[in-house]
Amino acid sequence: MGKGMIDTRANGAWLRTVVSALMLAAVGGVPVPLLTASAAQAQDDNPFAARVTVDGAVITQFEVQQRALFLRALRLPGDPEAEALRALIEDRLGAQAAKAAGITVAAEDVVAGMTEFAARANLSPEEFTTALADEGVAPETFRDFVTAGLLWRAVVRAKFPIAPTVSASQVDRAIAGTVSQPLIRILMSELFLPLQPGDDAAAILDEARKIKAEIENGGTFSAAAQQYSAAPTGQNGGRLDWMDLTNLPGPVAEKLIKLAPGRVSEPFVLPNAVALFQLNDLSEEQGPAPAAVQVDYAEYLLAPGQDVAAVRAQVDRCGDLNLVARGQGAERLTLTKAMTSALPQDVGIELAKLDVNEASTALRRGEWTVFLMLCQRQALAEAPPPPEADPAAPEAATPEPAPAEDDGLPEGMIAPVRAAVQDQLGNKRLEQLAAGYMEELRSEARIEIK
Repeated sequence: MGKGMIDTRANGAWLRTVVSALMLAAVGGVPVPLLTASAAQAQDDNPFAARVTVDGAVITQFEVQQRALFLRALRLPGDPEAEALRALIEDRLGAQAAKAAGITVAAEDVVAGMTEFAARANLSPEEFTTALADEGVAPETFRDFVTAGLLWRAVVRAKFPIAPTVSASQVDRAIAGTVSQPLIRILMSELFLPLQPGDDAAAILDEARKIKAEIENGGTFSAAAQQYSAAPTGQNGGRLDWMDLTNLPGPVAEKLIKLAPGRVSEPFVLPNAVALFQLNDLSEEQGPAPAAVQVDYAEYLLAPGQDVAAVRAQVDRCGDLNLVARGQGAERLTLTKAMTSALPQDVGIELAKLDVNEASTALRRGEWTVFLMLCQRQALAEAPPPPEADPAAPEAATPEPAPAEDDGLPEGMIAPVRAAVQDQLGNKRLEQLAAGYMEELRSEARIEIK
């Protein structure tokens, strides 16, 4: 595999990290109504026509199309067009708030932000921009995205200059809630429409929306999956077995947990497919939910025409793949250890269906079929240990340890967990304040969708 940014096997986690950092994860999820197909078609005739106005500030059809392409290139969850409309409206509201407060962003800060964003994918800004261009995204779209994020962050810092305080009792309650939180299991169905290089992604998205509408207007998800789904599960109506919610990638789990039983998700754009999911049921099991789930998995690339059954016959566990791939080049077999929250969405969804030493061949990478095998799944009940001290560094005086508080956690974990929880609570409170401020701006604005 090359190091292109669209390879979500390498870049699934940093996208969420950077988007969260730039936008403070502080914008609400208020749905934005979409144009009807006929109205959208009329707008397509003039890409620079106004699609939305926000207190007179125009958002053009071209901007919406570009932001949707940008989100699609990043493989972020949700319907790219709906997310693009929502984000651009909030960009305008944030820019207006910045102007009213006399806040600007220096050109060098924008360049630094673009450099940081690209560096998360081990790319220079120029390489990142080139990769975006291959997806049809103009350089200005990337720059505008970064600029809007930096402006909003500056507005929030000016609006709420004092960091929210988190008391010891709030940390205690949060830890107690984490330790006692029940394990949630999910029963769902899936439908995958293939998306290959060169395909018209917008057309496939439209097809997914039409299928969703058919289901909601009297059809059944099972019948639609049998008719349209390219996944092996389509034969049984897309139905999956019960699985732990924590085994799914974070963005997918967050969307599904908000659905009512029987409802169908908005389309998810994955690296090689557009997916719909139906939530069938939820259950809570006794016992604490893990703080995180870590998986070890193997990806072996099957050459065109390679006998899948022959590979399965030779492989009982992940280590056997080393023998199968011997002499075929290092790029054919990849072994990865990662938290489920950081997995590429397509990989995470497939791994969630597997038990240890089971394999799937549902994914593709260009002309290659991926033999995806789960080597290990480990539920973690504690934060990762702090980094080891540099032995070359001068030895510092060791302070007297403070008496440990009883948090119901294993000895030796209390201090790092308390510090991490305190930071999380403070950030979450700031996000809530920022989200409330955004909703205030939205409620006071005159927003017209053409």
